[in-house]
Amino acid sequence: MSEATYQLARREWLREKQAAGYFKVRDGTMVYSIGHQDNFEDPEEKVRAELFVDLIENYQYSNDLAVLEMEKRHKIGHPRKKTDAVIDLLIKRDQAPFLMFELKAPDRYEEEMEESIETQLFNVAAVEDKGKGTLRYLVYYTRYWENTDLKEKIVTIDYTKFKSFDAWEEAGRPNLMSIPANYGIVRKPTFIKGGPVDLRTDVKKDELQRIRRDLHNILWGGGKYQNELFFNLIGLLLAKIYDEKETVEGEPYQFQVFQQTGDTQEETESSDEISERTNLLYRDALNRYLGYGEEELRKVNDIVFDAPKVRYVVEVLQDISFTVSKYDVVGEFFEGIVRGDDLPPKKWTRR
Repeated sequence: MSEATYQLARREWLREKQAAGYFKVRDGTMVYSIGHQDNFEDPEEKVRAELFVDLIENYQYSNDLAVLEMEKRHKIGHPRKKTDAVIDLLIKRDQAPFLMFELKAPDRYEEEMEESIETQLFNVAAVEDKGKGTLRYLVYYTRYWENTDLKEKIVTIDYTKFKSFDAWEEAGRPNLMSIPANYGIVRKPTFIKGGPVDLRTDVKKDELQRIRRDLHNILWGGGKYQNELFFNLIGLLLAKIYDEKETVEGEPYQFQVFQQTGDTQEETESSDEISERTNLLYRDALNRYLGYGEEELRKVNDIVFDAPKVRYVVEVLQDISFTVSKYDVVGEFFEGIVRGDDLPPKKWTRR
């Protein structure tokens, strides 16, 4: 889609949504139906405007200030050093918080993920929920368009299970990757080869750099057995590639976190189940791709990362294709791991 075609489609979208009563745009200012005003030229505001419409039209939330609130402010921190924290978008049920969004412009999403999830979601959630237990989900989100295709990046955290960043991290950073509709439970997508939800082929350099940095920080925490950890990371990547190439069309990939969903709650499989299945993929890959026989496979140890760390790797890589990519960056990602290049310094350091 050319820039001119995109801008034409954008203007038509604005006319349509203004006519529907979601907002008015006056001199570059977005005036929402729920009363909030902001600069529509800000890329993050464009993300929020589109999501606001989707929450009403596709996710069945009411166009009402009692349900959707923007820019809710809290004072957080030490009593003498309190700072303003702002909730970009809050979904409420019976005046109580249900779901909290931290939104980013697409070009800031990867760089600011770590700090934003901890400080703008977890830290603020504790103040917003006040121990009442009504706040259920925290969502870190952005969206953008490629030609006529909407692309979304979503980290959805079950706040009823993980009350702190550390607890979420220790569990392998589970990500439900969806937005609940009409106060319902999150239906985590299942990635199926050739199916309606297949692997992404649009991963770019900034996202892979963030993933590579996070893999280093999480898996090498403590600094022990670095050679062994390095070779086991390569084993996980081998399992990922094997799964992509060998999964039959129309079947779900095995290098992913599956969810068993009931009528009232959702449960993802355990870290041990994920680790066991990933080790089976690893051994199959050694057999099929590297010619390991039965005797050699009996001598091969399982991937030595503990189960939550295996889960973490699967969580962050499950939706990305490493065998098909629109951009020439995947090879650079692997080359950097193999060379052991120094990673660029993080702006946010936890360890």
